[in-house]
Amino acid sequence: MQPNQPGDKGQLFSKVVYIYFCFFSMAVAERFSMSITYGAALYVSLSALFQTSGFMAKTTYDSRLQRGIKTATVVFFSLSTVYIIFIYPFLFTYQYMVYTIAIIVLPLVERETENFLLRRRAKSAPLEKHGIIKTILPVEIIFVAVISLASLVAGGDVFAFVISGAVIGMGLCFFRQVVFRDYLSEYPCGAEPGDLTQIRSARLYDGMVITSGAALNIFAFTYILYFVFLRASRFFFGFFAIFGVLSLIFTAVYLGTYRGIRSSLIQKIGKNAAYILGTAVCIFAVYVFRESWVLSPFAFLVQTLLLLFGLMLQMTATLGLKEDVLLVVRLHDKDIGDDALGERTARLGHWTSVISETVVLAVLLLLISDPLYYMMNVEGYIVYAPYIGSSVIIIPTTFLIISLVCSIKQPITKKFSRLLKAYTDLKNRGKENPDMEKRLKNVLIKKYKKRIGVYIIRAFLKPVMYHTVTGEENVSRLPGVFVFNHGEIYGPIAAMVFLPYDVRPWILDSMLDKKETARHMYEGTFSKIRWLPSFLGRFIAKAISPVVVWALCSFEPIPVYRGKPRSVIKTFSLSIECLNAGDSILLFPENPEETYQEEVSAFYTGFANLGRLYYKKDGKKLTFYPVYASKRHRVLRIGAGVQYVHDNGKEEKGRIVKLLEVRMRDLQSMDDE
Repeated sequence: MQPNQPGDKGQLFSKVVYIYFCFFSMAVAERFSMSITYGAALYVSLSALFQTSGFMAKTTYDSRLQRGIKTATVVFFSLSTVYIIFIYPFLFTYQYMVYTIAIIVLPLVERETENFLLRRRAKSAPLEKHGIIKTILPVEIIFVAVISLASLVAGGDVFAFVISGAVIGMGLCFFRQVVFRDYLSEYPCGAEPGDLTQIRSARLYDGMVITSGAALNIFAFTYILYFVFLRASRFFFGFFAIFGVLSLIFTAVYLGTYRGIRSSLIQKIGKNAAYILGTAVCIFAVYVFRESWVLSPFAFLVQTLLLLFGLMLQMTATLGLKEDVLLVVRLHDKDIGDDALGERTARLGHWTSVISETVVLAVLLLLISDPLYYMMNVEGYIVYAPYIGSSVIIIPTTFLIISLVCSIKQPITKKFSRLLKAYTDLKNRGKENPDMEKRLKNVLIKKYKKRIGVYIIRAFLKPVMYHTVTGEENVSRLPGVFVFNHGEIYGPIAAMVFLPYDVRPWILDSMLDKKETARHMYEGTFSKIRWLPSFLGRFIAKAISPVVVWALCSFEPIPVYRGKPRSVIKTFSLSIECLNAGDSILLFPENPEETYQEEVSAFYTGFANLGRLYYKKDGKKLTFYPVYASKRHRVLRIGAGVQYVHDNGKEEKGRIVKLLEVRMRDLQSMDDE
């Protein structure tokens, strides 16, 4: 039911054809004085049975769990088909049921016949357009003739509609096969590319694609069902109008999604963040306007627009993330080819269809099996349409919640997407970077605990502590070292929230321990508040220390050990590894023994050794950037960088520190201008 990727015209056209025959089946059922939902149930069950059976037969390499799910769905679709075709007629009697079933089933049989013949002929030699036409044209003519005969035998005024509808449908199928060669991509038959179950980011991406795709399909079904109920007594006459409008909407949504991948919003906040935003918008729309189907047309319109916006944002993000996931897969196994990756993407589309059609068919079976529904002959059910829609919409909302959990856990953030592309560019140029490769594998492939605290902190503090950033033109080489003023707790908070670069901060190891953090906070902050009793200050420090430690750990800090020579080596080793992996370093070198005043205090000098060690490791020159956080003017000022010069020898460390102090004070002096 869902194209593999929004911009794929062939997959998009297949979706339009699917919708057409589903609507055609409903119109046929109504024309023979039957329930329009019966027509939809029959078409969905048979189509799903054919698709899932072929999918299961072709992909025999799946895990035991996947085979079990496929078997269960094939059994469900088989039993549903038997019930709809053979058992339902005994429970609910309709005069022209046999003709209805024949006319709805024949196009599906024709599709499978076409695919079988085309695949069989393609095994001996690739088919050209004339070969495809020669194969399928006689088949389509025969099936149109059989459908016409069935409608003619049924009598009444259905002949003209059935033959015209069948001819249009066969024309769409003909165009799909000749132009898009749909028979070639019917099932993803290739072998699974490697053991991708080890790649955590890929597994989470699969969950995001399948759940969001299923939510989209079920939302669409819910809205179609709602409007079908409202137009139940005249659905036949509005058949082509409804189909045309719906096709245009789907086309606009999918093509708009494809173009939106490079939108400023996506580029600014990142693809995974855009996915989370889109999911949140959808859940918000459902929750706030959950009674919109009953309340008012305006509330229903607002909910619909919000859902469309959120779902488009989701699809745009998944399309962009697909490129990153393929890079991660190649990072895991460089021998994986494009064909295998393409088939993997196709499998996601099929799993989405299986889940969507299972839910849709279950709802349709419940509707057509309701004796009240049968006795009221649909028109009486119109009164209940809004309530049915409000109930069914809970199902796709559940999928949205699952997709939100997957996206929150997804480690492919804007930062790691950038690092992944940088690493790929290095590999394409024939260069190696073991530290960056190790970092990416640890985060994107292995089990990685994503630090969501940083996003929560920034989301809450940015509106409250609004700052501007100046001097970004001075940052010419990254990764680098950003040297900040401390200003007690203000400097670190401003730096981590507003500095627009990927950084990992140096933090005292004692600040990553709850007890030590509580003591440090009391002595450095709460003990200096004269009106606050000491016992209350200690209590507050102890109470908030777990939150502070959690927040600091969210920034993936590099612990700094003072007075422990062996541990100091670990700090510098981690720092060089961090720089080589593409992350910059953030540090606060002011001497805490000199009480933090408005004036910048003297710097410790040890951090300047990073320049020498970085040069020694890879021969690269490290740049140190002074940054002054002005509390008075709410601005971060980035000064001109100080680059490490190897030829200066032992004097270089002192030169770097002195220049940084001078430039930091120059940045501070701008407060008085």
